[in-house]
Amino acid sequence: MSDTQVDPVSGDRGSQEGHCRISGDGGHCDGTGAQGTSFLKIAFPRRSGTATPFVAMTSEQKMWNAGRSAEEDARWHIDRELKIANNWRGLHDILLWDRFADGWCQIDHLVFSRLGHFLVLETKSAKQGMELHEPSGAFCVMFNGNRQPVRSPIAQNQRHIQVLQDWLAICDVMPKRGGLLPIEPTFENWVLVEPGSPLPKKYDGARLVQRDQFTKAFDEFIESIRVVRILKLMLRSELSAIAKKLAEESKENRRIKETTHLKPEPSVEVEPPPIVQPMIKTVGGRIACSKCKAVLTPQEYGYCKINFSKLGKQFICRKCQ
Repeated sequence: MSDTQVDPVSGDRGSQEGHCRISGDGGHCDGTGAQGTSFLKIAFPRRSGTATPFVAMTSEQKMWNAGRSAEEDARWHIDRELKIANNWRGLHDILLWDRFADGWCQIDHLVFSRLGHFLVLETKSAKQGMELHEPSGAFCVMFNGNRQPVRSPIAQNQRHIQVLQDWLAICDVMPKRGGLLPIEPTFENWVLVEPGSPLPKKYDGARLVQRDQFTKAFDEFIESIRVVRILKLMLRSELSAIAKKLAEESKENRRIKETTHLKPEPSVEVEPPPIVQPMIKTVGGRIACSKCKAVLTPQEYGYCKINFSKLGKQFICRKCQ
């Protein structure tokens, strides 16, 4: 019996181990015998080089990634709501200089209106939950099943409000009415927390809002300030001018911060300290005292070896110490 087989489609003959049939349209190869290359090797070639080793993230990196993810989620909800709110403007990731603390102040989100209402929003991420001890005002987050205390986001955001209020006063960007008095801004302290966090809606003058409930909380706030005071109403152009000024200030501050951080320290040539060679003297192949040249006993040698730096890197006998 022949050890060849016939292709039922083309009638070509090939070995039982495999066959390679070249067609006129560029080629067709199947089988794994010596006459042809395996189709799997052509379709799925093995990559050259070594695979990138997996590097586990530290707890700090995980917390940073979770914080950035929470800020992006909050930004999406805010931008979605402000698309239909013509009398409001929103900015994100604002960097201002805190001249009271002599450092940088980063505001996660800022939403402000033609009536001079500034909503300063701080985003907090706690996938496993955040709790508030109302009598003391202490916050804690759940991490690996344990409660860990954290800084109060309400107090942190209150500092952001003070920095923003100071910036508005110094830059004098609020429009004036009657050519005399500027529109007095009002500030709201909002903290955006993880959805499902068991926190009260209001505490210590601040609003604690779950991120996915921002639209509802924002609509309720607008309803509460429905009364329009004509003398306090800004033009949309004035509102846009404030937003532009804030954005430009934040951009310039970020450039200054990055430049300062990357700027190398001034190089100062410092002479290296002189190298002190240990003063070791020997007598007959045995270590002797550096002062009287007496041979050290084993006890004296052990003491000098332990306190070598204190003795000025010298071996000194007991009498000369």
